[in-house]
Amino acid sequence: MQRFTSSRSGTLVLGGLAAVVAGALLLIYVSQVRQNANSQSATVSVLVANKLIPQSSSGDVIASQKWYSVVSTPKDQVKDGAITDPASISGKIASHDIYPNQQLTTSDFSDAPTDAVTTKITGNQRAISIPLDSAASAPAELPADTTLYGLTERELLVLDLLVAGRSNSEIGAELFISRKTASVHVSNILRKLGVSNRAQAAALAERAGLVSTSLTPLAARRPR
Repeated sequence: MQRFTSSRSGTLVLGGLAAVVAGALLLIYVSQVRQNANSQSATVSVLVANKLIPQSSSGDVIASQKWYSVVSTPKDQVKDGAITDPASISGKIASHDIYPNQQLTTSDFSDAPTDAVTTKITGNQRAISIPLDSAASAPAELPADTTLYGLTERELLVLDLLVAGRSNSEIGAELFISRKTASVHVSNILRKLGVSNRAQAAALAERAGLVSTSLTPLAARRPR
């Protein structure tokens, strides 16, 4: 071995082998760097809530009404159990409130009873429970569940006036707030109701029973 390395040809051969090994190690290093970079830049399409999804909402309704958006998310930001296929929530219900911009995960849903009313209602329908042994004392008119849409008391007042056909200026004058503040309230109401214009908001409010009867005196004073 010593005689081989002491010769010029032996030295050249060893140098060549060392260069080959170094080149192979460099290629392996570059390949690993590229793989790490690709894994960090890779994205996954996950379902993200685009509105408030109340607890016990049916997965079938969520899917059919598209209460979610498909968002390409960096792989390292995807939550454990993130849902990528809306079909996977069929036959399930939301186990708690899911807020806008929150990724939908398998832990957000649980299996629904096969006879549960919540798996059959759609759109703006809501389920309520009435004790059978107190039917005689049941109120003639059931109050609307305004918490379903997350509206504040001030927004409900603005909604009443919006349904009555008031403009932002008229709403501001009625509630002693500026026109700009009234406009902000109207925008928040449209967003929370998941509608795009005032007419749709008014129609939804009337169907859902969100309109207060206390507005009648106010409507009577509306300038002609």
